[in-house]
Parts: sequence; C-alpha cells; structure tokens
Amino acid sequence: MKKIITLAIIGAAVISAIAYANDFKSAGDKTTYTFDSLCKIDTSGVTKQSENVYSVAKSFTISAGDTLRVDNGVTLKLGDKVQIVVAGVADFSAVDTATITKIDTATTPTGLQMYSDQPVTINNVTFDYCALSYGSTAPLTMSNCTFQNVVNTSSALSFFRSSDGNSVSNCRFISNVGSGIQSGLGLELGIEIKDNIFYDNNTKNTNRPQINLNSGGDYDVTITGNTVTGTKRTKVGGIGLGNMAGIGGTNKVDVENNIVKDCRYGFTSIGIMNVILKNNSFIDDRYDVSSMSGGSGISLYDPNYKQTAMITGNRIEGNLWGITVIGCGNVNLGKTDDGVSAADYNPGNNIFKDNGNDTTGYNLTAGHLFDLFNNSSNTVYAQGNTWNVDDQADSVAISKVIYDVADNSALGEVVYMSRKTGISPITVPHQNVYFDASSYSIISNDNIEAAYVYATSGQMVYANTVRNTSLDLSTLPNGFYIAKVITGSGTSTVKFIKR
Repeated sequence: MKKIITLAIIGAAVISAIAYANDFKSAGDKTTYTFDSLCKIDTSGVTKQSENVYSVAKSFTISAGDTLRVDNGVTLKLGDKVQIVVAGVADFSAVDTATITKIDTATTPTGLQMYSDQPVTINNVTFDYCALSYGSTAPLTMSNCTFQNVVNTSSALSFFRSSDGNSVSNCRFISNVGSGIQSGLGLELGIEIKDNIFYDNNTKNTNRPQINLNSGGDYDVTITGNTVTGTKRTKVGGIGLGNMAGIGGTNKVDVENNIVKDCRYGFTSIGIMNVILKNNSFIDDRYDVSSMSGGSGISLYDPNYKQTAMITGNRIEGNLWGITVIGCGNVNLGKTDDGVSAADYNPGNNIFKDNGNDTTGYNLTAGHLFDLFNNSSNTVYAQGNTWNVDDQADSVAISKVIYDVADNSALGEVVYMSRKTGISPITVPHQNVYFDASSYSIISNDNIEAAYVYATSGQMVYANTVRNTSLDLSTLPNGFYIAKVITGSGTSTVKFIKR
C-alpha cells in the first residue's frame, strides 16, 4: 500500500535575457544611469511624466561595466511586455521607498532581470505587477521590499543561476500569480529567507508552493521566522524543497520558527537532502481535493531512502495527515533513550492535534485520525511527542493515530514510547494478517474464518465467511477501510487504503 502525494513542481524556467533588436543598450563604459538621465536619451524609451515619475515604453539593457541606480522616491511605470535587463551593477537601495509598476491597467510588463557578476542590494522597493528574475553569480541582499500582484506565472522573485550568500528578509509577497520565491531546477542556491510575509501567492492555483526552492548542494538553505498564509486554494502548498536533479553535497535545509496555515500542505521535501524542521506551526494545511494527493502538515518523500530529517518542537494541527513519511532514510521525530549526549538525540516535543481524513476530506471522527503515517520500510523514532490522545501513557490509544507495521507488515515500525522505561510500543498480535497493495488482497498464514470490511462511514461493505488464506478486495471502490479478520489464532484489525 502506498500513499502517493503529488506535492510540488519545483523548478523555474530560465527566462530569456535578450533585449529587442531596436531597444536601447548602454555602451558598457562605466557610466552610471539614473532614470532622470535615461529620459534625456531619445532612444531609451524612458519619459519623465512628473517629478520622480517615469514611464518606460520599451525594453532596455544596462551592459556589464555600467550601473543602473534607482533613486529614492522614484516611481517607474513599465509598458506592455517591457523588460529592464541589468548586466552591470544594480543600485536599488532606496532610503525610504521606490516603486516599479505598470503604466496602466491594460499593460503586462515582463519586469526586471539581473545577471551581473556583482553583488546586488535592493532595499525598500515595491514590485507592483513586475517580476524580478535574478541570475547573478554574486549574492542578492534584499530587505523591506514588497512583491504584489506580479503576473509572472512562475514566481514573483525567481533565481535562475547558482550562487551562495543570498538573503531575503522582512519582505512581503502578496497575491502574486506564481510562487512568491522560486529557484530553477538543478541550481545550487544558498539562501536565507527570514522574517517575511507570504500571503495568497500562486493565485493561478497551479501545483506549486508559495516558497518553491531546490536544496542547495553544498550551499545551505535557511527558511526561518516567516508567516506563510494561503487562502484554501486546492493546489497551493506552503513551503516546498526539492532535489529532483539529484545534486550532490550536504544539501542542508533548515526550516525553523515559521507559521504555515490554510495551504494545500504545510511543508514538503522531495529527494535527497538533510532537513531540520524545528519549532514551526503547520496549521490547517489540508485544502487538497483528495487526501490521496496532499493535505499533510509535513510530507517527506525520497524513494532512494537517502533523505534525513530531524523534526523537533513543531505544532502540527488540523491537517488531513500530520506527518507522512514516504521512503526516506533516517527520519527522527524524537529519540531520547540514548540520552542527551547521543549524536541522534532529539527530545521530540512535537504536538499533534486534530489531523484526520476519510479520503474525501477533513474528518476527525473515530478511527480517522492520522498523526504519523510511516509509509516506508524504515523504523521511525518518534519519542517524546504529544499525540492526539487523552493519555500520553496509553500506548494502545497512540497506536490508533499512527500507521506503521502494526497496520501493514510491509512497513517499518514507529517507536513512539520510551524503551528504557520498559514501556514499548503496542504490539498488535497476528502480524501474519496484512493487506497486500499489489493484489488488493488481505493475506493470512492461517485460514480466514470470517472477515468484515467497513468504510469510513461505518457501513459494512464486505463480508466473507469462506475459509481461505486470502481475500480479494479489488472490486472495492478506492478509499480508506478498516477490516476485522477472524482466524484460528484470533482476531486482527487491518487498516488499509485502496487506490
């Protein structure tokens, strides 16, 4: 049995940096251009409309060796399909404010592209309807900026070349057609995304999260202190990290102290990387049309079983699934038995509350709670956490909100109680009774004397009293089921999903 999650499309198309043949291109002779100076060049397409307000009628390029400066208080109004390309130095550090927007409601500007080998600093700039594509090999430092209403279907802020040391802090990404921030497939991008606000990005409702990045190879990716809020769109995730190109290196991803809510899912990681998830809140990230394709507070996916994850101190509440582990290597949600000096010590401290579904949507009725779904063959340690049960010492109750080997013998165990104290995870008897997802059958080493299968509504959908060692359930509709199976050895409860 596999729970398949279609989580994110991670990767951005590389945008052309070629200006139109008849457009202005600077000479590359170490000239510093402002929009006040550009408006005095007949071929630039820049016109001064009023004090500090300039219209840009056609695309232009500032060549390597030259500088483009945006002065404080300037408003730039770009025409239809206009793109400003900076291959030289970009000086966009406004003291108080500067605005880049479109010239009127009928236009759709392409925006700005930067790809020099010089570091770029952008402060206090509002990008209104205009995207920024960044392809410099030197770092971008951006603070106190706003991206809003950007019509680029890829992302408001896109990185399309590998670089390290990038920083985006105290910015706002509001109601953009594509993701808020995105990096191109296969890039090694080192970046810190800190203390930003992301609200209702990807208004086109495509299969992309609001923060959509690759892991960085030997560069670190740090996402901390951000608030990511969706508007219950069915395809828009919160934070997505991917390494689908199989980039080598440390691939360290550190995600801490973020709030992600009202998205299709909270956080997903796809491919080989080393993930730290600490002190985040993933709340009500459940707005997928089907629980078979999303709705996890945290989803970890790696069929190569090389992804590692250290998950500590997170609040995971109101999702279709709390945490889903699909493949992956070492996933540690809490490991306390070896003491604080152990290299893999993790106090846990994750809080699970009200995560559940009935395959069609959010459902907290009895038997539909899923705090942790271990859909891998590995053992997952999850000690020291607070589960959605009344008594945290009640291992039987905890086992009912966890899906692991006790429910399907092909899966790995979840160790959720301390073994040093003598309290072990509940061992469900009759492990020779299990659901085989390849044949859609319940298999038993003993003859099955009777079997009763119930849908999530509580309705009995199958009954069989013919003695056999297998039951063919392939005719059942797709969905989540609970089977009561009686053999000569006793009675077993088998939970399974048919898809």
